[in-house]
Amino acid sequence: MAAPPKFDLRISPDEMQVLLAWNPEACSLEEVMDHLPELWKDLGISVKPDWPDIQERLKAASQTRGRVSAGESLSLVLAIGQPPQPSIHGKIEWQGPYFKKGYYIDATTRAVDYRRHAAQSSVKTNQLLAILHAAVEGQPGKTVRGKTIPVAAARQAWLVAGNNVHKNEAGDQFFASVDGRVRLEGDYVHVDAVLRIAGDVDLKSGNIDHPGAVEVEGHVRQGSSIRATGSVTVGGEIHNADIVCGGDLIVGDGLLGAKCRVRVAGALQARIINLADIECEGDMVVEKEIDNPRIRCRGSVTVRDGRIFGGETTALAGIFAREVGSHSQGTTVLSAGLDYALAKRLAQQTGQIHACDLEMQAVEERRDRYSDREKGLTAKERVAATELEFELEELKERKRALEQEASAILADSKQRSLPNIEVRDVLFRGVTLRLGDCEAMVNRDVKGPLRALPREGKIALVPFNPAPKAGGAIKDKK
Repeated sequence: MAAPPKFDLRISPDEMQVLLAWNPEACSLEEVMDHLPELWKDLGISVKPDWPDIQERLKAASQTRGRVSAGESLSLVLAIGQPPQPSIHGKIEWQGPYFKKGYYIDATTRAVDYRRHAAQSSVKTNQLLAILHAAVEGQPGKTVRGKTIPVAAARQAWLVAGNNVHKNEAGDQFFASVDGRVRLEGDYVHVDAVLRIAGDVDLKSGNIDHPGAVEVEGHVRQGSSIRATGSVTVGGEIHNADIVCGGDLIVGDGLLGAKCRVRVAGALQARIINLADIECEGDMVVEKEIDNPRIRCRGSVTVRDGRIFGGETTALAGIFAREVGSHSQGTTVLSAGLDYALAKRLAQQTGQIHACDLEMQAVEERRDRYSDREKGLTAKERVAATELEFELEELKERKRALEQEASAILADSKQRSLPNIEVRDVLFRGVTLRLGDCEAMVNRDVKGPLRALPREGKIALVPFNPAPKAGGAIKDKK
């Protein structure tokens, strides 16, 4: 039996290298080359060796022995695996800060201007909006033992030219077809043509129904309405009017009156809100006060320099104010971390899934009538049976898509949820707080700054240091 070799041939832990540790003083080159092929095979190395090249490399290494201390081994890499090439995911390269979150921050003073959004969505005709970069699939690798190293599939990015948007011939560049404001709706990018109203929206102007953005220099008077697929900007106030907009709503003054009904698909910004009924998909920022409203918001509600008193305010992503409640006003109810729209949205999805199930059942029954007498079918009946199979597959795919949408709705709601109410100055007694499944009423005035947070099935008022502790200020409702 041949004596064991006086060198070490091994495979790296990641199986991407064949490593040799060799001391030429203890083992000759000839001995190494005599034993290498057998050890190579025993280790299960699948990389085909170039023995002459390996021998030349070992010879050259042994001749540079003077660089290594006496008694130490030379370390050489004899072979390497094939590294995987990662996939490159597709992406959309926007050419401007059209959808940037937050507000303008002065570069010198660092002051936040809540009247000026960080996003700059105005564009000109033929302006380049976005470049769509296609996904590139990666290449699997191989270890030195021949094991495949998989790579994740590349994710494609999707962008579709919507209203007033055109593409280049290659289909990867998107341009504005008109002057307007950029809006993203799912995978569709639109440019909303801007309708400008020099004065008020009133009896003279008539109600506004516009497939784009609307800018009103004056007020929106009582009984008027604006419906726009894009954003709406009003220089003055909106008084007992009906507003539905597919983008953001920016109001220079206030949303006023019990008959003021507002539905916003984006964010909302105003100076004051009084008695208005509001549903808002994005964040709400109010400068001075919110007075006796009915607010349902899937973003956050912030009153930086004022208070919220009276009415009911629900915000999925938290509520932030200087003061909450009042000794002189009616009941104030704040709910944070609750999604007012979730149940309705899931019910809609469930209803569509159920309708899909009924359609599938009807198609299966018709298909089965053909299957029971498959051998006796005419040519026309065979075509009909095949068409039913295709219809059934389409229905199954539609059901899968609906189920995925339902899961996405739940995930989005969970991601947005922030059961947190933050009060900087005073939280007045009599305010009802709701955080998730917890509900409590404040039974004495509490000085801030503090946060109302859910704690072990109850609501805790947690002060910011160095504010005094606020424990014992609330009483759980039975």
